[in-house]
Amino acid sequence: MSGKLLNQSGQKRERLAEALAASRADYTDIRIEESDSTTVRFRGSELETIDATIDAGGMVRCLCKDGGWGLATFNRLDAMASKVDQAYQCAGLARPDKPIQLAPIPISEDYLSVGLTRDFRGVSLAE
Repeated sequence: MSGKLLNQSGQKRERLAEALAASRADYTDIRIEESDSTTVRFRGSELETIDATIDAGGMVRCLCKDGGWGLATFNRLDAMASKVDQAYQCAGLARPDKPIQLAPIPISEDYLSVGLTRDFRGVSLAE
């Protein structure tokens, strides 16, 4: 699959689970953000610009017991697995003065979506 936005949450979850399972770090978290935006710009009564954008990307954070934190960002979801390895390698190079110990808390998974009162994609330019 290419870097196109993954439309089905099942595919995203599967890809996340695979990337997390492949991590060699003691702790790994992955955060993904997707946005869909449309811009219509007028200068006075003249239409100047129309633009529609879909973006997807995220960040990986890894912690190694004998190292520190490693971070990597990505703007293509198909790069996620390689970025997990990159964050792990960075974590292994870090050497904090004191070992990092995480608090024992349960795993958290969340999905946030902005609800629209009216979907802007259904509004014509004439409106």
